[in-house]
Amino acid sequence: MANGSALGPMGAGEIIESVIAKGDLAKLTSDERTRYYIEVCKSVGVNPLTKPFDYIMLEGRLTLYARKDCTDQLRKINRISIEIVSRELADDLYTVHVRATDKDGRQDEDCGAVMMVYPEKMRGREGWTVHPKAGKPLKGVDRANAIMKAVTKAKRRVTLSISGLGFPDESELEDMAIETAEPKKAEAVTPVKSGERKPLPPLIVKKAEAASDAEPEAEAAAEPEAPEAADDPQAADDVDDRIVADFEKALAACRSVSGLNAVCRDYATAYEAMDEERKARMTAAKERAAKRLAAKAKPQAEAEAVE
Repeated sequence: MANGSALGPMGAGEIIESVIAKGDLAKLTSDERTRYYIEVCKSVGVNPLTKPFDYIMLEGRLTLYARKDCTDQLRKINRISIEIVSRELADDLYTVHVRATDKDGRQDEDCGAVMMVYPEKMRGREGWTVHPKAGKPLKGVDRANAIMKAVTKAKRRVTLSISGLGFPDESELEDMAIETAEPKKAEAVTPVKSGERKPLPPLIVKKAEAASDAEPEAEAAAEPEAPEAADDPQAADDVDDRIVADFEKALAACRSVSGLNAVCRDYATAYEAMDEERKARMTAAKERAAKRLAAKAKPQAEAEAVE
């Protein structure tokens, strides 16, 4: 090949020139987009085989956005450490402020924010529809997930910023989709004649049939909804404490090492979002559970050896 490139004669300079001239990745050929993708990966040091970026249409133009694999690799390559500076709940907006420091000691700051109320639109099996709880405060697991999402957004945004990348992050795409989505219009209501019973929608009928076949104990065994956290600065800490308590209960119920590992995997994201004190509590709970299971397994192993 003319310039030794494994992808063809077009050089990095020509690729950038083509992107600038056309202003839209959709206008590039498939080969040009592939070359551009690989050159971007090379420029920041990430592995293109792990698909660190993906394509998305924003404002009518095809562009790249950074996936989780990208920010994870950037933190490792540049030895980026992240510190949570503050968490604030103001009105219905929860904001996490973080500070990043790279291997050269350079620092950068950014924040991640989420609304603590249910959105106006939701995505279902039939596309976007109006959310039945729109505008109401988030509760239970939804509230906890929103808090962890704010931490994740802040960490990824500051990672991209300190690495010199202006690409949108994967965690922001859902919010963009909600902003641009058009909810499905409600179907016209057909008048029901006097004495005639209006048929139920198919989905309601399926749910009713499934509920009638379920065991009576299933409803009683359902996990109770977590109480709503108070709308004050202490709300985040209350939710974090609840998550740690649930983690400790889950570990206490484990009857095998595989079960313990499964619980730890389920709470891995929550663990990363915790402060040092709560991380220590979760680590200690894991160690206690591991010792309990090891002590339980030892007599069983001895008994099997005797037999």
